[in-house]
Amino acid sequence: MTPASIPDMEASNFSEIVRSIFYCWPAVEYIRKCAAGGTDTEAKLEWMIEVVSERLARRSAVPQAQVLEEFICEIVDNEFDTLIEDGSVASVSDLLCSCRKMWNQGDMLGVKRLLDELEVRRKSRPTGIDQIHEGSSSSHPDEDGWTVVRPRHSRKR
Repeated sequence: MTPASIPDMEASNFSEIVRSIFYCWPAVEYIRKCAAGGTDTEAKLEWMIEVVSERLARRSAVPQAQVLEEFICEIVDNEFDTLIEDGSVASVSDLLCSCRKMWNQGDMLGVKRLLDELEVRRKSRPTGIDQIHEGSSSSHPDEDGWTVVRPRHSRKR
């Protein structure tokens, strides 16, 4: 194996972590269920996983979560005509950067713990994607044609 091939192998391995995180993300569940990317939704999701994985793996330093958040928002906006306003892109970006940092430090056990915890949370989510209210603005495009994902619960003040 040549040094030039190591980043590709590393990106490939890290892409499984990115895939696990994305597939536990309710916004991705929504995108898949609604086929927000049209007939190419699954291919676009795989492409998004690939480019996010490459962006994280090809850098020696872990990018700032905010920069990654903007990158993911741009992809979701351009490829799926979806704006995610529930704060989850920031959480996913933080988690991806944390996993990449642990990966760089060789802390595979830490990565596994985070992914296991994420899977437990996904399985115990009380509101499934099928239970989104039909009349909710998050289930219909807004006047510009974009789908907007908003928080499930409104806070009472």
